[in-house]
Order: sequence, then C-alpha cells, then structure tokens
Amino acid sequence: MSTTTTAEPPRHAPRRHVPEPRRSARSPYRQVHMLLSNHANVLAVLASDPAVRVREIAQRVDLTERAVQGILGDLVDAGLVTRVRRGRRNTYRLHLDRRIPGPIEARATVRELVELVTGRSLDRAGAREDER
Repeated sequence: MSTTTTAEPPRHAPRRHVPEPRRSARSPYRQVHMLLSNHANVLAVLASDPAVRVREIAQRVDLTERAVQGILGDLVDAGLVTRVRRGRRNTYRLHLDRRIPGPIEARATVRELVELVTGRSLDRAGAREDER
C-alpha cells in the first residue's frame, strides 16, 4: 500500500516590509539619530564663522533655510546670540559666557558647549585660539 503525502510549505509569519533608512545626498548622517540638537549645531557653525550666511548654515547642518532662520531667532530671543547688520549681510556674535537655558543645560555656558562640539578652545573675545 503506497500512500503519497504532499509536504506542506512551512508556515511563516507574513513578512513586514521594513524600509531602508533615508539617506540624504547632503549628509550621510541622516540615518543616525543626532546626539546634539539643531540649536547646538547652529551655535557651533556660528562659532566657526560669524559671517556665515543662512544658506551655508543650512547646508552644514542639513536643515532648510527656514528652519535655520527659526533657530537663529530662538538663539537671539534667548540672548545667546546677537545679530549685527553689516550692509546687506548679517554677522552673529555669540555671548560665550551666558548660561544655556533649560533645566539640565543651565549648568553649561555657550563657550563650554561650543568648545565641546568643535573640539577647539575659544579665547575671551570669541576667536578660536588656534587662529590667533
């Protein structure tokens, strides 16, 4: 007596589609959660070049120009940055000895944050010591 049995395919849970992380052409870091806030990143860019344009800041920190304008407004309103108009351009002056607002960050100054992020020390005038 011969019996033929057909093997049933193994039962698996249906596969869920997991999308690939989005990769921006501008920044390979989009797939990684950023440790620092966008505000801290903008402060670091301003410390490296006070005459930088909003467009350049946006490119460096991978944000839109509108988002950078909002962040600059927040930094000015918080008293951490002063916007100085020079002709048709703005330059930015960081108030390095001001404390960063917030319950946790309030122990740090702008200088300490910028030095931590950039890895460079700033002198009292705000210039990087390696550029004097």
